[in-house]
Amino acid sequence: MKQLDRLFRLSQQGTTLGRELRGGCTTFCSMVYLVLVIPGLLSGAGMDFSQVMTATCLIAAAGSIASGLVSNLPFTLAPGLGFPTLFTYTFCQKYGCTWQQALALVLLSGALYLALVLSPLRGRLNDALPMPFKFALSAGVGLFLTLSGLINAGLILADGNLVDMGTLAAPEPLLALLGIFFAAVLIFGRSPALSCWVWG
Repeated sequence: MKQLDRLFRLSQQGTTLGRELRGGCTTFCSMVYLVLVIPGLLSGAGMDFSQVMTATCLIAAAGSIASGLVSNLPFTLAPGLGFPTLFTYTFCQKYGCTWQQALALVLLSGALYLALVLSPLRGRLNDALPMPFKFALSAGVGLFLTLSGLINAGLILADGNLVDMGTLAAPEPLLALLGIFFAAVLIFGRSPALSCWVWG
């Protein structure tokens, strides 16, 4: 216990091991859906579900452990939903790329992004973008993920640019509505667990 306290400076940061364990368990519960959702998305592009699941777990574990050891902050790192959604629905299903070709595009975009981050151009671009544009970009990504989640849950049906209500007779939409209701209760009740869930 004392070794952990010295290693992570828990006392100096005004926290305890028990509080950190509770926050870690809550954060794990809020992230574990990625283990099924990301392979489910990428299997729609033709990738193997179990292999993607293994890769998702390994990336999340390595990123989170490295984040904790290097920064000593309670941040978790895991694959996001934006790129797998774009990967499957846009690159593969809309434009007809194979998943291998789409992965090559991801590698190319990652290399370009790394070059941009390491160059002074990144700071100039960041300063050039107005703040409302940055907020709008975040909101747009959030709405895109919301739409994808509602489609996957069966709450809405999408056909091209048209959307329609899904059926509530199936268990998946009902389970999704239950989850939305539970999250709303936590938000309006200002539950302490929610802060760990959202920000953990």
